[in-house]
Amino acid sequence: MHFSRQFSHPRDLSTRDRVPSHHISRIACAVTAFGVVVFGAAVAGAPTPAAQAAPNAQACAGNRLVNPSFEGGWRKTESEGTSLSSAVSDGWRPWFVRGNETWNREPEFKVVIPGVNGDAYRVRSGQSMKWFTTWGTHTAGMYQTVSVPAGAVVTFSAWGMIYSGEDDGHRPDLDTYFSDPLKPGNYRIAVGIDPTGAGTPIGSHPPGSVVWSEPSMVTDQFVNPTVSARAVGGAVTAYVKGWAEYPVKHNDSFWDDACLVVGGSVAAPQPAPGEPAPGAPAETEGSGGDEASGGATDGASSTGSANAGVASTGSSDVTAPRAPVKRIMRFTRGHWALPR
Repeated sequence: MHFSRQFSHPRDLSTRDRVPSHHISRIACAVTAFGVVVFGAAVAGAPTPAAQAAPNAQACAGNRLVNPSFEGGWRKTESEGTSLSSAVSDGWRPWFVRGNETWNREPEFKVVIPGVNGDAYRVRSGQSMKWFTTWGTHTAGMYQTVSVPAGAVVTFSAWGMIYSGEDDGHRPDLDTYFSDPLKPGNYRIAVGIDPTGAGTPIGSHPPGSVVWSEPSMVTDQFVNPTVSARAVGGAVTAYVKGWAEYPVKHNDSFWDDACLVVGGSVAAPQPAPGEPAPGAPAETEGSGGDEASGGATDGASSTGSANAGVASTGSSDVTAPRAPVKRIMRFTRGHWALPR
């Protein structure tokens, strides 16, 4: 089971630190009232990315997804194969590649609700979905199968944000933390469409028939990867995906305002986003040698060849594009160090 670091307690109380029981109720009421006022003021005054201001409902007429903005209820998902600590928005199913405690570890899934358990900066509208690992990589996401006209071209997009790196970068002006550019996790996000409507069993890679968008490595702002494909039958499956190359302290992705519509255009097939294949050193005990070869790479995975017969187009609409950060340090023999 993985517990969110947001709820770690600073210390245990010794006997002499304990508060007399007759004061507890009055203290609790005062702290609760103060916390609500302070948090409400902070959220109201905190700047947000420009992309977060636009409501998704107006921008996605004809959306065929159920609960596209992750605000229509959620459920615990241990009966679906996740750990007890995970929860996923209704209408969506979780998936992840099962590895070990360092490489492709099972992430924790959670619904981000500002003012309750999450950071308002990581929400574009209302609520968002998040999955993460601490000091471990993962290859994971969610999917939803929807009915469409047989043979129709469909387009799928979702707004995603990456938070990744070894160190905490506090931004008091935004009341949040930013990714570490010197010791990054090299996290990537992408969206995909399975034209056959196939799902993914827990612990497995998505099927090779998935057509993926171009991956994005932009951190700490919402981007909008998009992909189009032609349905084979009367259903398609929409996928969102996040995966990390290095097992740094923070490997998190946040998702909001997904959109799947009938329409769009298809062109040449895109290769699948790079990721460690099942059985690769990245997913075995003791991996992560001199060059951190266990992480995800830029090469195509086994899913790439299956896309050869599917016309598709993929893109990533970035609010403020920038090149991937240049690694100053390298992850070597299980820790970060300057290159020789």
